[in-house]
Amino acid sequence: IRVLPQPAHRIPIWIGGGAEAALERALRNDGYHALGPSPAEMKVIIERLRERRPDDEFVISARVGWDVTTMEQSAMTDAADEFRAAGVDNLHVAPDRGDLDTWLAGQETVAKALIR
Repeated sequence: IRVLPQPAHRIPIWIGGGAEAALERALRNDGYHALGPSPAEMKVIIERLRERRPDDEFVISARVGWDVTTMEQSAMTDAADEFRAAGVDNLHVAPDRGDLDTWLAGQETVAKALIR
C-alpha cells in the first residue's frame, strides 16, 4: 500500500484472530487484538502470548460487543476490571450504532462506566 503523505512515525500492527496462525502472526508484529472473548478466555490466550512476548511494547487488546442499552454500568465496570486483571491493555467497546442519538447515548454510558 502506498500512503501519502508518509506517516510521521512507524504505525504499529496488531493482528486479530483466534487461529494458531493468527497468534503466531501477532507475535511477529506489535500486538494482538481479540474479538469477543470472555476475560477467562483472554487470560488463557494472554498467558500463551506473554510467554513469548513479555515486553510492554507488545500490546494486547480486545473488542467487546456489550449491549449498552441494557447492561448496567456497574456490570461494565466489573467486566472491564476482569479484562484488565486478565492482562488486556486496551478494551474496545462497540456499542450499538443505531441512529446517531443511540450511538451517542451508548458512548456516554460506556464513558461513565469506564473512565475513572
